[in-house]
Amino acid sequence: MAGQFGVDLGAVEEVRGAVSAIRSDLGGIQPAQAADTAVTGSPAVTDALHRFVDDSSDQRRRLVELLDAVLARLDALVQGTRMVDQILVNSVATFDGAGDSGD
Repeated sequence: MAGQFGVDLGAVEEVRGAVSAIRSDLGGIQPAQAADTAVTGSPAVTDALHRFVDDSSDQRRRLVELLDAVLARLDALVQGTRMVDQILVNSVATFDGAGDSGD
């Protein structure tokens, strides 16, 4: 069992910001439009291009879903850490106040 637990919330927020930026960038890519307007001069090349774009879109969609899951876990880590900190603060305050006899 761990004897100590600590989280650098600033570092978590930095990572969350970076992951969020990557997720935003991936979510904004619209490669299908480029494939639809591409002039290749060859039906085989056009077909291959469309298959590539479809496959990469599926992979990008999966990656966005994974990044969303990472963001949710980072948010939960921050929220849980703050909750534990507040419970500890309240416990210490209650403990300190329990010994007061109204001096």
